[in-house]
Amino acid sequence: MLKQLNTINPLLLILLNLNHLKIKNVIRLILHIMTLSRNVKEINWYKPDGSDKASEDWNAHHNKAFGVEIKGCVTGDQKPEHWFLCVNASESDVRFHLPSVIPRGGWTMHLDTRYSSLEEQPSICIQKVFLQASKSLTLFSFSQFSG
Repeated sequence: MLKQLNTINPLLLILLNLNHLKIKNVIRLILHIMTLSRNVKEINWYKPDGSDKASEDWNAHHNKAFGVEIKGCVTGDQKPEHWFLCVNASESDVRFHLPSVIPRGGWTMHLDTRYSSLEEQPSICIQKVFLQASKSLTLFSFSQFSG
C-alpha cells in the first residue's frame, strides 16, 4: 500500500513517515494551512539546501526532507503573514537553509515536533540555518527586527 501511495502523493508518504506525530495533529496542520490559502500570495517549495524543489525531486528515493514557504497577501491594515514549514521524514537530522528575506529579520519557531510539549520547546529565532530533527516538522513565521 505504501508503494501505491508513493506514486499517488509523495507528500502524503513523507507525512506518514513522521511516525511519532499523531496523525490527527498533522491533518489539523494541513487543514489550517489550506484555510489560509484564500489569503496566500505565494507558495515556494525548497530542498533543505535552500534550492528550489523541482518536480522530479518529489519522486527521488533520497527525497525525505523539504521546506515550504507560504507568503500571505496584504489584507486591510494588517501585515501579510509569512510562514516556513520544515519537514524531515529521514532517519537523520537535516540542516535546513531558511529563505533569506531581509537582513534585519528572522524566523521565529512556533512548533517543533521533536519536543513532546510546547513547554519543552525553546523560544528561538533563526536567521539562516536550522538543524531539523529526524522524523519531525517545525513551523516558523518571519518577522522584521525593530530598531
